[in-house]
Amino acid sequence: MPHKVLAVDVGCGSGQSSRVLAPYFDRVVGIDISSAQIANATKNTQNSSNLNYVVGTGDSKLPFDDQTVDLVSCCQAIHWFDIPKFYQEVNRVLKPEQGVLAIYGYHLTGPSPSVQAAKQLEVLRDKIFDDITGKYWTPERRLVDEAYRTIPLPPFTEVQRSDSHYIEVGEASLQDFAGYIQTWSGFQKYKEVEGDANAEAVIAEFLSKSKKALKVAEETNSSQISLALRTRYFMILARKGCSC
Repeated sequence: MPHKVLAVDVGCGSGQSSRVLAPYFDRVVGIDISSAQIANATKNTQNSSNLNYVVGTGDSKLPFDDQTVDLVSCCQAIHWFDIPKFYQEVNRVLKPEQGVLAIYGYHLTGPSPSVQAAKQLEVLRDKIFDDITGKYWTPERRLVDEAYRTIPLPPFTEVQRSDSHYIEVGEASLQDFAGYIQTWSGFQKYKEVEGDANAEAVIAEFLSKSKKALKVAEETNSSQISLALRTRYFMILARKGCSC
């Protein structure tokens, strides 16, 4: 296997995916348009001397020489880019024959299939996503909802798609699930426009109906209700061919 020297995580945000790559490459560079996100990523990075972050975009010139990068990764960010320009830059910096582009994202986190009333809880979650906060999501978000099935594919000869990966969060609670919903950008926008009281009422109703679906007493503390959660991922992998 070729030695893995340099990985570039474009649209790195707070650096979560960049940190995952750090043990496998000599050097990892995270890039994000937000200086606040870069500052946050830098603050959260510990014991990773091979990992650093820079401010930049995915559809402008990447700060790397031609054919020097082993991996370009892009987690839940490509829908913000001028995709053809991004692919052009990726093609320029990736090493021929071995350079890989990994585009991936994730579906809404929900209860694991093993959870009692999992389908009912999904319906309650989706009501908040679609009916209550739907108009507060950016249009680009719909590309994520479609699991990137409608974006242009990378201009490489070897392209594969995977929808089988998922991560289980075993030690979670109903309160954690509600807290996750409140982190949605669409929910935050709803809260900003409609006010704190309405946002709190949405979550209170979600918790109440979830307890009913789980056959748990209304007065039970939501943080004491165990709930295994699962996040499913989708990924497009593309390997650059020979440049000869």
